[in-house]
Amino acid sequence: MKNTFYKFVGIVGALAGAGVVFAQDQTIEVPTSIVELPTGSVAAIVSYIPTLLTNVYPLVILAIGLPLAFWGVGKLIALVKAGFRTRTPRS
Repeated sequence: MKNTFYKFVGIVGALAGAGVVFAQDQTIEVPTSIVELPTGSVAAIVSYIPTLLTNVYPLVILAIGLPLAFWGVGKLIALVKAGFRTRTPRS
């Protein structure tokens, strides 16, 4: 594999030394931005963020509150059970 590569490089070097031109001298136009957006589109997208947050707020509260409620109820049940186990019966 190496020998083939070195042969190729040698041939290319020889041709370049002989004056063979591989590429023309061309200017490459580099774009100023990768993605071009119309004027005002960013402002239109950003204007929806408050609406999105208002609509998502109850779901976030539910996603946090429901597991927290189950954890709290589980702890309460565990405390009540532990209280009944340690109590001595009245005589």
